[in-house]
Amino acid sequence: MNNINNAIATTTTSPKWLCCLVCFIVVLMFSVVTCNKSSENFEENPEEITDNSLPSVGVNISCSRQPPTPEGCVWALSFDALIFGDLTNIRRVDSPSVLHHWVGNPPVWTVELVEHCDGVTIPAIELDVIIKRVLDGSTRDNAEVLTVRIGSIHSDRFKPKPMWDRNGEIIWAPTGAFPGGPLRPGQKIGMGIYYVEEHNLWTIFIEPLFSVKTLDNGREVVFFQKRGECYEPPPSGLEGLTIEELEEKIASCSEQSAIRASERKESHRPSNEIPPQWYMASICIPYENR
Repeated sequence: MNNINNAIATTTTSPKWLCCLVCFIVVLMFSVVTCNKSSENFEENPEEITDNSLPSVGVNISCSRQPPTPEGCVWALSFDALIFGDLTNIRRVDSPSVLHHWVGNPPVWTVELVEHCDGVTIPAIELDVIIKRVLDGSTRDNAEVLTVRIGSIHSDRFKPKPMWDRNGEIIWAPTGAFPGGPLRPGQKIGMGIYYVEEHNLWTIFIEPLFSVKTLDNGREVVFFQKRGECYEPPPSGLEGLTIEELEEKIASCSEQSAIRASERKESHRPSNEIPPQWYMASICIPYENR
């Protein structure tokens, strides 16, 4: 939990975070991005965009300590469910919204969850996934289609960035160096997800997405979303496996890995200590704060 709390605390109190919120407003108004991209630690050259490309994710701050790389079995067993399937829909979510007020001197955030935003909204997003495999855990009601929420802070860090035109259609806007690609309905996608009983929803929180790509030899293998500074790196020992091999590896994970996974699950899942804009809510910036 310390790594998560440190990253959240740094992001929500940093002047650069305020800068990025202002930048996002400018993007909404003028379709340009002006935030400084000095700390993303990504490759300069984008990879070839394929049908199963994933956006990379990163922040504009430096971390005092980079989170360690999780071991593959520990990561895979640490969710309420680890799913793989077909992405069918990407949806903007405006409500509920976390209302941010800047109060005091120096100004600090006060947070309130509201259903209507009288201001500029930084939306969360929802993904509809047709489940082909439950690699670990359970989806509770064995649903064939699952809707998974991504909070506004996490989705706003995707590169390219999901934005929306006047007709409500998604636009993937490039933001500086971006070695990833847009999410597309129809692509194969996997994710570790947590169930948030208070809001009756599933979320990835800040966990990495994964997909599959076809190598020159025809082998279809797993790859993970690229992640920049302050984010926990993708798990070790899983990239390059086929989905069948991944399923076999998870089934053969040791009891010791399961114990460590249970500890990781408790420290990484959303809780009352985590602001909801990180895992399920949009952000509302009232007009009075502009």
